[in-house]
Amino acid sequence: MVGLSKHNGQLLDTQEHIVQSIGDIITTVIHSRTLRRDYGSKAPRLIDKPITPGNVIEWFVAIAEALYQWEPRFRLKRITDFRSLGDGQASMALEGENLVLGKDQVLEVVL
Repeated sequence: MVGLSKHNGQLLDTQEHIVQSIGDIITTVIHSRTLRRDYGSKAPRLIDKPITPGNVIEWFVAIAEALYQWEPRFRLKRITDFRSLGDGQASMALEGENLVLGKDQVLEVVL
């Protein structure tokens, strides 16, 4: 499957489109879409919380729930390397199976 970049309209390969989709899902506040009220994740409500072990677990749960529901092309197995990049950004590695390509992959997502 091929998709389009939300930044410039260029074609994206499957992996790039999945990464873009995951970023959109994780950063969209639930109930903010008019015709898809359930779309998004609980992660945006965690953005201003400090990165503590308890809050990181909340992030992992919020991301896992959202991806399970909204990204059928990627089966999440684990989240690693979760870290703050400063200036309101965080980075994480999502390990899982790309169901389109039928192989395990590690996707680096910056929020």
